[in-house]
Amino acid sequence: MDEYVKQVNQQATEALRELFGLVLPAEENPLLELIGLLLGDGFGEVQPPPTMPITSQQWLDWHHLASTTPRRLTAVMNRILETEQPRFPTDPTAMRTWVASLLLNTLDRFEPM
Repeated sequence: MDEYVKQVNQQATEALRELFGLVLPAEENPLLELIGLLLGDGFGEVQPPPTMPITSQQWLDWHHLASTTPRRLTAVMNRILETEQPRFPTDPTAMRTWVASLLLNTLDRFEPM
């Protein structure tokens, strides 16, 4: 794994702990969890930031991929992070926009088998 991706995963782990009081097992992907918590409403619906709309279908597609092919989804997400190296924000509002952008970019580049 690229050093930048490792750094982002560490920052996501810290954000989970600080914002939600969560500590994930080492085998869990902190970005997948952070995306769900920052964008979900807790009842299965998406609550995207106003500047980054996400449709209900995109949200359902994301959850389907996360539950059926998490390794492939993570690989695509990591490739985007390695290529673009977007700066991980510390502000929760900016973090929501950042993860929404990552979700949409990942869905756009995910190729079904």
